[in-house]
Amino acid sequence: HNGVEPYIGTIPALKTLRNAGKRVVLLSNSGHRSDRMRRALAGMGIGPDLYRCVITGGESVYYDLVRFAEHNGRRCYVLSVNGDYGNSGDSLGMGALGVEMVARIEEADFILNEAYLREGESDASLRMVLERAASCNVPMICGNPDLVAHTGNVVNICPGATARIYEHEMGGTVHYHGKPHAPVYEWALRELSRSKEFAKIDKSKILAIGDGLVTDIKGANHFGIDCVLALCGIYRQDIFQNGVLDYLALHRIIEEEGRHRPTYLMNELSP
Repeated sequence: HNGVEPYIGTIPALKTLRNAGKRVVLLSNSGHRSDRMRRALAGMGIGPDLYRCVITGGESVYYDLVRFAEHNGRRCYVLSVNGDYGNSGDSLGMGALGVEMVARIEEADFILNEAYLREGESDASLRMVLERAASCNVPMICGNPDLVAHTGNVVNICPGATARIYEHEMGGTVHYHGKPHAPVYEWALRELSRSKEFAKIDKSKILAIGDGLVTDIKGANHFGIDCVLALCGIYRQDIFQNGVLDYLALHRIIEEEGRHRPTYLMNELSP
């Protein structure tokens, strides 16, 4: 989907896979809990009968928080979606785990990164907060390692981009959840194996599909499974010229993004 609606072939393809007895796990870098993602998918017509389960980066964060807080402290500063830093509330329900929200970065034991920007929007105020955090050595949790994502035709700068600034430009510590990191792939493998017929599932029988080279394709490469790069996603404006795929442009992007190699290419899902 493009953040608003599924691509044309998505639902028919999922029905075809279901009818063929294939198991589907949806692995998302959303920073939200999986229940919220399931509701969003249902609103697009992608019902729970079309997949085995949804695993999100936010769900991974939630289940790791108790262990993390025991080692780092329980006071959390949130980098929010709307730029109202420190006052965006408890989107993951962390209060139930004993986590306390704080409004000043200097009071925080850790940061939860939920910061999104529109493409071209200034990140000056965000950088000021990050600089204060770095000066206090506050670790960051990032449940969405994506750098960019589409909401319809709008390009959003995702929390992964903020985490990269904090880690690589400011020397901050970042704890990532979601793709391309191995724990969510292990989780997905457990979900795929939850029946007698799949109890000893062979990785060679698993295919990952995604549109991000540094998330979907890198994660699949490192986990040792085949993967498909969906060209209809985040690179579409850079690799199609008048509807024709520019292979040189695609090759250039692959080189620039770290040479993570898809096994296959496709435009979008089709039944």
